[in-house]
Amino acid sequence: TADESYLRRADMLRAQLLGIGQRAEDVKRKMTLYRKDMDILAKTLQLMAGEYANGTTTLSDILQTEREQLNYAFSHAEAQAQYNVIVAEFEKIASIQLKDEKGGMTHGHQE
Repeated sequence: TADESYLRRADMLRAQLLGIGQRAEDVKRKMTLYRKDMDILAKTLQLMAGEYANGTTTLSDILQTEREQLNYAFSHAEAQAQYNVIVAEFEKIASIQLKDEKGGMTHGHQE
């Protein structure tokens, strides 16, 4: 019936929104971790600059640490892009309009 179809569609959209929310939280956690790692490596590089001046670290060590910092920055940018895609998915689903049992439209706009 129309009611069952409406309920199935509504349940499917709820499940999709739940999945999107979980993926968004996972990506936000990754972004936070990458940001923390980048901050730690920035502080490490500051210390290494002083150590290099004192002769206790090598240019190779500094370059390796900078490479690690760039890798985390790249991973952070990838995670940000994933988050933006998830937001777009959410906005698409949020805009879907369902017909209620009387044939009228609920909130959102029609695709």
